[in-house]
Amino acid sequence: MLSLLNGATNQKEKKRFVSINNRIIKSDLDESFWHSIAANSCDTSWKNIPMQKSPFQIVTTQNLIQELKPKTIIEFGSFKGASALWLADIQSLSVEERKVISIDIDFDNIDSSVKFDDRIEFLQGDSNKVEEIFPGEKISEIIHPLLLIEDAHINTTGILDYFHNNIFKTGDYFIVEDTNIDYNNACYDIWRKTLEEKACIEKLENLNNKIVKLTNWLREKKDLYLVDTKYVDPFGITNASKNWNSVIRKF
Repeated sequence: MLSLLNGATNQKEKKRFVSINNRIIKSDLDESFWHSIAANSCDTSWKNIPMQKSPFQIVTTQNLIQELKPKTIIEFGSFKGASALWLADIQSLSVEERKVISIDIDFDNIDSSVKFDDRIEFLQGDSNKVEEIFPGEKISEIIHPLLLIEDAHINTTGILDYFHNNIFKTGDYFIVEDTNIDYNNACYDIWRKTLEEKACIEKLENLNNKIVKLTNWLREKKDLYLVDTKYVDPFGITNASKNWNSVIRKF
């Protein structure tokens, strides 16, 4: 009986973790859904600080933290600091020895109520110079399991390369944010109301290229990194969050 149960568990794990080659770059949800999310995501906040997270994104990330119990969470892209605060609060519920590290090139937007939270270490740095943010002595401070979240939209695969070569260990996870082309296209219509057309086009191209670059990066790494369908297909809906095919486990 035990062997049958173990076999069933192994089969379930195989179905859960899949190669990027077995994924499609689209969502089961209609494009109109993402227009609604894009128009209203700015309404989401954490402790009255704007966070800009979609509902499925909030649920899946919280569940991943509860399951993985990451001792270190590293976030590229601090925005107003609400995300780092939210991550620290969720992490605190299930992890004793813990830290959140949030990185941005400019701290001017970070809410003053978050800056001095002792659970969060804010590092000022350039995503194009990740080796300066995480030199050898800083790497030695990272406690695993690790959850990396790339939400700065700059040098995504360069960051992944550095972590692959120097930091990631088996069982670690990373999330690449905003790989949802439908959501990004919906945001484009909103940006056009306040930004110049050229800036909107450049921003859209940068975001929509993330899923292409990530897909190619994962194909190069083959089975070292697999997509966790539990968190990209919540409630049985393919690519139901802003993060298409981009919740990844290191094997």
